[in-house]
Amino acid sequence: MLPLQADQQEFSSDLCDGFSHASYEVKPKFALVVYSNGNGERTTVTRHQIANNQLKSGVPLSPESIIDTLSSACTSNSQIDEKSMIEACVLAKDYKSITWHRPRQKRSFFVYDNLLTVDIPPLIFKFSTDGSLKVAALRFNKRPTSTDPLYHAPFGNVYDSTSVCLGSMKLPKSINSDTIELVEKEFFSTKFTHTNHDRILRKKKANLNNELENFLKKKSNNGEPVKISELNRILKPQSAGVSSLINVSYLL
Repeated sequence: MLPLQADQQEFSSDLCDGFSHASYEVKPKFALVVYSNGNGERTTVTRHQIANNQLKSGVPLSPESIIDTLSSACTSNSQIDEKSMIEACVLAKDYKSITWHRPRQKRSFFVYDNLLTVDIPPLIFKFSTDGSLKVAALRFNKRPTSTDPLYHAPFGNVYDSTSVCLGSMKLPKSINSDTIELVEKEFFSTKFTHTNHDRILRKKKANLNNELENFLKKKSNNGEPVKISELNRILKPQSAGVSSLINVSYLL
């Protein structure tokens, strides 16, 4: 379950989860309920969110999802540690995919052979162990809700569908505590050499490759942020909102 709508503004934050403050007080988060028939031949496990000390409607879990859910919820010493705090940026996770968001930040990356440092808008990533990666921009700097709109990320090598052309990127084969760091390192270490569609920028010219390169160079030289108002909203039904990009049975 995601929080209520974020404030209608863009603002800066150095926290990985995009909140201006965070509380790590231990509270009930979810419950697993085991159902079985009389002789135990058939068993089903459902996951339930907890609100006001009441169980919400359950979602059936596969055996793989049960293992992943328990692994994610527990640490070696049964206490909240640094890794669990970092995972506050995670929006959804199962045994085969993980989706997370990043607030506005300055990142260095190559556009062709030019190393630029740009103040980029909030981003949402989805990585799957089948070797696929998706990235889109977000309007708000806080943790997104399921209905928040998506915008085209201001990078080359990304298709209109938000899928990334991987090129020589070496993505992880599994999902663990290092996956987010490894995926982001590969993404921002690649060279963005080409645009795969013409809807990235609201104001575009005939040669979008040159236009995007010049746009990012100007931002890097002037220290100006890339504004969400300078990017096109994603309009395709299958990619129009955060929930459609995540496409999993539950949200963290």
